[in-house]
Amino acid sequence: MLESDILIENVNSIASLHSERLFAKLLFAQRGAINITYGGLIERAGRYVSMYHEHGVRPEEVVVIVHNDIEQTIYAFVGATMYGAIPSIFAHPSVKISPKEFSKTLALLLSVSRTRFLVAYRDLHDQVKGCIPADSIDLMLSEDVLAHSAAPALPTANPDKIVLLQHSSGTTGLKKGVALSNSSVINQLRNYASTLQLCQCDRIASWLPLYHDMGLIACFLLPLATGIPLVLMSPFDWIADPMMLFRAIHKEKCTLCWMPNFAYNFLAARVSETDLADVDLTSMRAFINCAEPISADSHQLFCERFRGNGVREDMLCTCYAMAENTFAVTQGGILDPVKIETLDATAVRNRKEAIPANCRTAVCQTVISSGRAIPNNQVRIIDDCGNELPERYIGEIAIKSDSMLNEYYNRPDLTSQGIKNGWYRSGDLGYLADGDLFVLGRIKDLIIVAGKNIYPQDIEEIVSGIEGIYPGRVVAFGIYDETIGTEEVVILAETVVERAKHLEIKLAIAKAVREQLECVANDILLLPHMWLIKSSSGKLSRPGNREKYLSELRAP
Repeated sequence: MLESDILIENVNSIASLHSERLFAKLLFAQRGAINITYGGLIERAGRYVSMYHEHGVRPEEVVVIVHNDIEQTIYAFVGATMYGAIPSIFAHPSVKISPKEFSKTLALLLSVSRTRFLVAYRDLHDQVKGCIPADSIDLMLSEDVLAHSAAPALPTANPDKIVLLQHSSGTTGLKKGVALSNSSVINQLRNYASTLQLCQCDRIASWLPLYHDMGLIACFLLPLATGIPLVLMSPFDWIADPMMLFRAIHKEKCTLCWMPNFAYNFLAARVSETDLADVDLTSMRAFINCAEPISADSHQLFCERFRGNGVREDMLCTCYAMAENTFAVTQGGILDPVKIETLDATAVRNRKEAIPANCRTAVCQTVISSGRAIPNNQVRIIDDCGNELPERYIGEIAIKSDSMLNEYYNRPDLTSQGIKNGWYRSGDLGYLADGDLFVLGRIKDLIIVAGKNIYPQDIEEIVSGIEGIYPGRVVAFGIYDETIGTEEVVILAETVVERAKHLEIKLAIAKAVREQLECVANDILLLPHMWLIKSSSGKLSRPGNREKYLSELRAP
């Protein structure tokens, strides 16, 4: 397993020895299931190799892939690695983003990537052709790939060569391109496979998009390079029919599944008792929550809701991951139970200390561990000046590993800002306790009210539990008020309750936030379901909803 330091050589090795081995079963709501063997994968990806050659792609050039079909996305990506190009998958347009905004963002991505090549489908070509300069971008259509015969992989001998580019694109604009080498990716896969105790009896189930690091690394490249079978479905199909995931686990006897925190609540709320009849989830050994921070309430809700189908507490695992480390930094729950702590919330907010609560603690806060560092990864907590902090002091999470990014692509300025003396500064807040990492949130999301630190996710969790609020559809953020010299707290929450009851719900929200966080909510707005917008990773976007609030709802 993972004998070569070159990603594609591991895939080629499996294909040459076991061409009929199943790589992935793709599930589609309309088309049924498609099985992809390793031999079939190499043959179809080889057609893209031929197309890239015909279009003049040079090795180590970036090829951006934007496609609404996961099958073609896989072939285009693997074909690019076979050819020695640098694939970068970008989200295709959804109904929530206007064609004009998507085209503008895509044009910016192509510019930042300094690429000449885009793989897409005909409908997208028709949508963006007026925004993409035809003289500088060669738009290759997947519909044309069948006209090409398969070509073999080109030899790649340098493990330090960049093998892929991850772009994290949110709703408010393009983020940094994370360039990863063969050695970084392979080191990550080896380290993580060891931590997971991955074996050939495992089978991975996923609905995650391939343009996000959780979907790309844990649920695509990990099974691809190790020979572990994958059951993959479109995130759009899963959102429309959440039972697709459980049916796949039941039928295919899957053992591993990664999900962001919202999915636990979503499944618990959207799956009916009728749907669950005769569904068996006992084959699972780990549902891995890879959000930061992770909600203990979400885990409890998920476990209680699906206990009758075989879900147990020891299946609920945690992970801290980021594209800049290829993927996982820490992992919890595989060998030992995930740790949960109850803290003195006042000490967290006022003194930046994670002090365990006792019987005299007035206000408590429950946090869940993201586990311990995986092999060849180090974690430390630092202050604003970069000095290491003792255990249970809250500061910025810094990491060091053998799977870190080579650079932010074509951005030496951002690379030097992010990496200091070999340590990557994550921008996340957290603390260490007995080797376990507890993640509390993003530094940029922190709300500071009269010197007190308020974590928006704490507000969001409280409000989600208020009767009448749509679970998990809450966003909190701060707006600086120059007249009072500090930030105001704004809460946006979705509800389907009639307007006559809105005042009662707002009062309940204000009371709960005041009593549990000793914080005043300055503006509480109840909104129709689906008003809040998400980033392309599927998470509610605080920056995006803050901008939408300021432009649409904030009085001038």
